[in-house]
Amino acid sequence: MKLTGTARKLLLTLHISTSVSWLGVAAGFFALTVAGQQDPALNVYPALNTLSRTVLFPLSVLTLTTGILQALLTPWGLWKHYWVVFKLFFTLIAALVMWNEMTTIAMLSGMATTGTQAQGLHQQGLAGLSVHSGVGALLLLGINLLSVLKPRGETGWGRRRKPNPQ
Repeated sequence: MKLTGTARKLLLTLHISTSVSWLGVAAGFFALTVAGQQDPALNVYPALNTLSRTVLFPLSVLTLTTGILQALLTPWGLWKHYWVVFKLFFTLIAALVMWNEMTTIAMLSGMATTGTQAQGLHQQGLAGLSVHSGVGALLLLGINLLSVLKPRGETGWGRRRKPNPQ
């Protein structure tokens, strides 16, 4: 089944909205980690925990879901073009790293709210989160760039699926 017309445009709008929102929130997350590093008295972990669970996680799931649906229900296909495959791969990497960090963020947030967090752990945790969120935001920006540029190149699967002109 291939989507056409209004349904295709609605799904595309939802995909663009969620993926660009994910990028924006990731950039905000990065800014919070940098602010927390610059001012150790600033307790950013509860905000990071809330942001990751209520905004980043849902946006990553929606971006993956709508992207896969967009690929499967339109002529682009999921495995036909290299840029679509790269987008899927990099989106999965970004989501998996973020999902993995959520456990650390929750632990550090709990420690910060109970006052049991050591200063060294605070700085080390924020440094790691800064790197991951900064690289993640750049990766998401690159994924969006792939969507706009759509570099040429079909995968072997895409070339084999084309009908032979006779």
